[in-house]
Amino acid sequence: MTPQPEAIPDGVGDGRPDPLRIAPSRYVLEADALADLDRYVGSLTHAPSVEVIAGETGFDAVRDDLDRALRRLEADVEHATFSGECAPETIATHRERVAARDPDVLIAVGGGKAIDTAKLAAEGICPVVAVPTSAATCAAWSALSICYESDGTYRGGVPLSRCPEAVVADLEVIADAPARLLANGVMDASAKYFLTRMLAGGSRPTVGWAGGVADGTHLDVLRSDGAAAYADAKASRVTSELTRVVEAAIAGPGLVGGLLSDRSYLTLPHLFCYSSLDHGSVQEESLHGERVAYGVVALQVLLGDAAAADPRELLDWYGSLGADLTLRGLGVDDVDDAVDRIARDVADGLTYQFVPAETSHEDVADAIRRVETLSNG
Repeated sequence: MTPQPEAIPDGVGDGRPDPLRIAPSRYVLEADALADLDRYVGSLTHAPSVEVIAGETGFDAVRDDLDRALRRLEADVEHATFSGECAPETIATHRERVAARDPDVLIAVGGGKAIDTAKLAAEGICPVVAVPTSAATCAAWSALSICYESDGTYRGGVPLSRCPEAVVADLEVIADAPARLLANGVMDASAKYFLTRMLAGGSRPTVGWAGGVADGTHLDVLRSDGAAAYADAKASRVTSELTRVVEAAIAGPGLVGGLLSDRSYLTLPHLFCYSSLDHGSVQEESLHGERVAYGVVALQVLLGDAAAADPRELLDWYGSLGADLTLRGLGVDDVDDAVDRIARDVADGLTYQFVPAETSHEDVADAIRRVETLSNG
């Protein structure tokens, strides 16, 4: 992991194996969940001082419900807006504010980067109540924050001392979010299935348990209900399929990551995702889960006969979720140049990955070119 500047706390950082930080103490997923937010926050402290860190779009989606709940709680509330990246400068600004105020609880509202920033701002100071406004990531669940530089390039993952104290996911809010965000969460969550299948024989029973959760999430929920939930999200409908898929996208990978001590994010699909960020307009035109999905398909190509799924069939399924899994579709301009550069970056990061030891950057480049052929065919 990239060394962290002083602005970024490290919740573990003592050289010992990471403890398992598996789940929040309370997890709420239901329509109109925010109507009872005061009860969940009030269970942590009485007459609390509350800090709210929220992304602008996310805050607009929950402002009225959030304000009503905090008025009922008679809380002393201060708000701060998150924008940009979960980067050292942004983290430092919010952390200084939180440390100076020393609130009883911090409410993190928005998408993955807003919630990850809020978790780092509160690390070691106060508990966090996470209010995700989309199902795009498992940030609301996990004891991990993904950090970037201010220009959007990947910096590294920072393990935290605990998961958020509570997750309050309002299905009405999530159903109203752009359907592409739900699809993004489905694609990102699907990666856990392919990664955990490569961890068989791990030294801890929790590795096998993580594989079981990932199998059930992918096969029983994402593959069976993903397309229907995507259609429901387009219509802003809360249905049983959407509910199952939202849970699979937020709690599924969060629980798997906790059982794996948050190490699974370092594998090839995520290396591809982060290595592609500085090519063309990738940051503006594609989402995290779409890039991860491309990396999942490339990994299956690379594994050949040992692959867990047929790359063509995977591309068809991801396509049913609206994804254009070509390099140009992700925002890459000069495809020929990008293939080799991305492949070298990915291969350089494969030291601890579960791929054949002899894998070279040429092998990775060939896998990417094969994905391009399949996607454009």
